[in-house]
Amino acid sequence: MKLIKKDKNNMKQSILSKKGFIIFFCIFLIECFSLFVFPKIYEKQCKSRVYEELKKSLTEDVMLANINIIDVSMHKESDNVEHISYGVGASGGIFYREGTIYYALTACHVVDDENDTEYIVIPYGEPTYKEYSSQKKKHTSLSEYYSQFSKGTILYYDEEYDLAVISFHSEKDLTVLNISNTVPKFGNHICTIGNPNGEKFNIAFGKVKSRENFVFDSLDGRIPVKTLKHNAYVASGSSGSVVLNNNMEIVGINIGGATDFLGRFKYGVMIPCNFIQKFLNQWKNNNK
Repeated sequence: MKLIKKDKNNMKQSILSKKGFIIFFCIFLIECFSLFVFPKIYEKQCKSRVYEELKKSLTEDVMLANINIIDVSMHKESDNVEHISYGVGASGGIFYREGTIYYALTACHVVDDENDTEYIVIPYGEPTYKEYSSQKKKHTSLSEYYSQFSKGTILYYDEEYDLAVISFHSEKDLTVLNISNTVPKFGNHICTIGNPNGEKFNIAFGKVKSRENFVFDSLDGRIPVKTLKHNAYVASGSSGSVVLNNNMEIVGINIGGATDFLGRFKYGVMIPCNFIQKFLNQWKNNNK
C-alpha cells in the first residue's frame, strides 16, 4: 500500500485563509451593523424613550405654551396673478404675555427669509388642516384654513445667537414658560416639544450630551453658534422648539442637529438658557 504524505504547509495555509475569511466576514458584519442597523435602532430609541419624572410634569398648561409657525410666501406670476405657498412649519415657545399679545422665542433662521414672507402662528390645541376640513364636511382651501389664525410679527432677531422673538394675538388663555437661570449639565434629562417633519407638537425625551459649549456649524451659510448637544429627537420643523428641564422651564431653544449619510438622527443642538437671557437683554436694551 502506498502512503500519501499530506503537505503540512498547505494545510496551515488553508487554515489561515479560512481564519482570515472568518475574521473578514465578522468585520464586515460589524461594519454593516454599525452603518445600517445600529443608527436605525438609535433613532427609534431617541423618538420613543420616556422619562417618567418629566412626563408627569408635561401638563396641558405646558403644552399650551407651544406654537407652530407657518411661513407664507407670495409669488407674482404672469398677468399679476399671485400664487401663495405655505411652508411645512417650524416651532416656538411662549415666554411673555401682555393681555392678548403673546411673545415667543424661535430660531432666527426660521424667520429671516425674504421680505415678502409672512408668518402665521398656530397655538397648541387648534385643529389640523385635515381635522378642520373634516369638521366642515367639505373641501377646504389652505387659505381658508390659515385665515383663522393670527399673523406673527418679527420683533427682534440676532444671527449670532440664531434666536428671534415673534409676537402674535390670541384670545385664548395660553401659557407662559419661565426661562431657567441654570444651564443644564451633561447627563441632565430634558424634553423638547416641536413639529418635526410636520408632526404637530411632538414630545421627545433625551439627555444633554455636551460637557461644554459646542460650536455648531450648519454648513448652510448661517453663522456658527455656541450650543449644547442632546439626544432628544429633532428633525426639520423642530427649529425654534423649546427644550425643558424637570421644572418645565426653558433651558434651551433647538436650532438644528445632525444626521448620518442616510438622513437618520444623530443629535440635536440647542442654544442654552444663558445665551437666551443675553439675547433677551440685548432686545430689551435696544427697545429703550
